[in-house]
Amino acid sequence: MDVRGLMGYTAVHPVWGRLDASLDDLGCGRTWAEVHRVKGLGLACPECGGRVFARASQHGLRHF
Repeated sequence: MDVRGLMGYTAVHPVWGRLDASLDDLGCGRTWAEVHRVKGLGLACPECGGRVFARASQHGLRHF
């Protein structure tokens, strides 16, 4: 499956565990404000382990 152009809705934090952008508490008791545009969090893609960042599309859709 070609995943180029698809947004990721989950990420992994080294302490908080798996984050889900579709949930109000991200699935770990944290708020979007605690991860969006915050540098140095060490978020990773759950599939490949690559570095990801919390972002929001121009329509307000949250993703990593």
